[in-house]
Amino acid sequence: MKRVSPTIGVAIRYDLQAAPHARTFFRTLALARNEYPRIAALRFVFADDLGTREGALRAAEQFERAGARIVIGHMSSDAAQAVVSRYAQSGTLLLLPTATASSLTANGSPVLRLCAPDCVLASRLVAHLASNGWRRLRVACEPTRHGQQLAADIADAASLHGIAVLNDDDASPGTCSVFVGSAQASADYVLKRRDAGCTEPIFLTDDAASASLAERIGDAAHVRIVGFAPAYALARGEAFARSYVRWYAENPGVNALETFAALHIAAQLAAGPGVDPQRIGDVSFDTPVARVRFSARQNRDTAHAIWSLKSGRLMLEQVIEAGASNESI
Repeated sequence: MKRVSPTIGVAIRYDLQAAPHARTFFRTLALARNEYPRIAALRFVFADDLGTREGALRAAEQFERAGARIVIGHMSSDAAQAVVSRYAQSGTLLLLPTATASSLTANGSPVLRLCAPDCVLASRLVAHLASNGWRRLRVACEPTRHGQQLAADIADAASLHGIAVLNDDDASPGTCSVFVGSAQASADYVLKRRDAGCTEPIFLTDDAASASLAERIGDAAHVRIVGFAPAYALARGEAFARSYVRWYAENPGVNALETFAALHIAAQLAAGPGVDPQRIGDVSFDTPVARVRFSARQNRDTAHAIWSLKSGRLMLEQVIEAGASNESI
């Protein structure tokens, strides 16, 4: 088996308006390269995949020319799906630290996914709704691979809890809404509902937990977001969060812990004898923040958070860690 190259590909959108979590990614990378010698020893090759199929294929070609056999990024599930088969053929491992479709980890996939499985987020979200007495749920999504898959998982979980799932245009009273999509699409959805005079509770997911969404929407007492738990709210993330605050004078973004872990996983693999991406489904890695354990290529021990919006800021309300230990993320 060939030795893994110390060159790591980074596929990410450079447009921070379209991909606000990219800012957290780059800040976490800068911190890790300056504070951890084994990260600093790596050579990074960067490509803007534009969040599209075409951009992802161009990025993959660039990484192949550079000799990268580990790639971090492809934050869009549609972009990631476009290159999965190519990475499988070239023996390239793809680490996904942000919210992406669980289907990317299908059998034979060269993917390790650090965010929680979609079915876990769906189950926790619906359990929260059920515990608060909601019996009717409207589900809508952005027309992307991840949006459609997570929306379907939420609808399935709702049915298991006896919650009726309505069409997006159903105006039945006593209903709450869930929208699955990017920060920009989620903000559009909330503002559209606001303009229509809608005051029913709206729950957003994953990527919506960003400062850009909070600034755009402002106060919204009827809106909650269920997504990544932030590093500073987890015992295992406290030291990393303190370092981040020293560097940037603000708390890390919601996908910083997963990004940090992905960088250390990449460093471990690059220093080892080699890796066969298609044989790495059940594996664990020790990182400075936690032991990361994968089952069927998915990180099974993850935490979620519930956020509210106030005065243009995200406000942490609750952390959900059911079934997770404090030694894993």
